[in-house]
Amino acid sequence: SGAKRDLVAFAEETGIPVVSTMMGIGVMPSEHPLYLGMLGSHGVPAANRAIHEADVLILCGARVGDRAVASPDQITEKAKVIHIDIDPAEIGKNMKAHIPIVGNIRLVLGSLREKVRYHVPEDWANTVQDWKANLRRCPQPVDGFVEPRTFIRDFSGMLPSKAILVADVGQNQIWCANNFKIREGRFLTTGGMGTMGYSLPAAVGAKVSRPSRQVVAVCGDGAF
Repeated sequence: SGAKRDLVAFAEETGIPVVSTMMGIGVMPSEHPLYLGMLGSHGVPAANRAIHEADVLILCGARVGDRAVASPDQITEKAKVIHIDIDPAEIGKNMKAHIPIVGNIRLVLGSLREKVRYHVPEDWANTVQDWKANLRRCPQPVDGFVEPRTFIRDFSGMLPSKAILVADVGQNQIWCANNFKIREGRFLTTGGMGTMGYSLPAAVGAKVSRPSRQVVAVCGDGAF
């Protein structure tokens, strides 16, 4: 719905930290101070910790699949959940919603920005930033070998800011999801169904749609 700018603005105005599912990567720049990364079984520790320690959780279009949130009941015991989705069938399907909001996310966020006058407490903001700085596990480089997570991080820094990365299914997908630094570009991958062979035709389609942008496909040998 083109809600990216509204979500970033709402987060900045309130100081609320943001995490994403795999399909939501790119909604905020990877290096934004309030963005903690991808959550879930293959996500980053800071994102998962924040979800489990929060007292209010605003879900924007997330379906709360089991790879993103393995134990939703544990979260709803502690946090009030506000679930925004254009499809009412998705709200409360996998996680109890205390406040359901059916609507276009861009319009809902715009309304929230007009009505909400709130900023997170300083101790919560500092705690989250401490998790972001200290919980991340950075692999050590090994002489004579290519360490894939380090490679993805370094490679992303070499690309233009609006580059489009298309990741296929497999470990390469997780390396990209957690280590590719999105700035103004897009991260495209096949979530949910996990369709191998997706990346090459998707990259061709992305290039046809945005011929002026650098497009990169990352895939394993089986996917290729």
